[in-house]
Amino acid sequence: DHLHHHALMFACAVNNVDFWGEAVGPVDGHFEPLPGKQQHLKFGDVAVSGPEGHRRVRFADSIRWVSQPKNDPLLMEHRTITAGRIGQLQVTFVMWESFLEVPEGKESAVLGGSHYHGLGMRFIRSMDADGEFRNPDNDPGVIFRGEERLSRSRWCAYTAKADGKLVTVAMFDHPDNPRHPATWFTMAK
Repeated sequence: DHLHHHALMFACAVNNVDFWGEAVGPVDGHFEPLPGKQQHLKFGDVAVSGPEGHRRVRFADSIRWVSQPKNDPLLMEHRTITAGRIGQLQVTFVMWESFLEVPEGKESAVLGGSHYHGLGMRFIRSMDADGEFRNPDNDPGVIFRGEERLSRSRWCAYTAKADGKLVTVAMFDHPDNPRHPATWFTMAK
């Protein structure tokens, strides 16, 4: 199910071109156009820093978002990923920063998508049952459809067993982001 959900993902549409679905052809009685494609251009700013036990690695990626099959540039992204472990706490962190800009020759770009667009995470199958979502406001969220919920908060966490080991994954919205605090989309299954 949902094979286009790839763990940590940035899912949105640009100018009505879908950049997360991978279906092509007839779907639910209608034809799905080719999804957009994110083209890697170059890596930069590769670095390792911090003392032993608190190392961080970082890389930057320049990405061109294009429509298919015309390869028409719709958006430019400068993405920086920083990851590391926090010593004794046994915590792994990943920080995702994206700077989006309109490509040369374009006047604007409109970002959009369904009620679940944006930076998202799909967990492994063993975490699909008996998990618990939390946020600092203790807001269970508004039911949108079925088990899908939407709630606004500074962060959202999910705790469940991953292959028998209890794991908590938390996502935090940076206060400088547009529309802070984020609207979190959650599904228990």
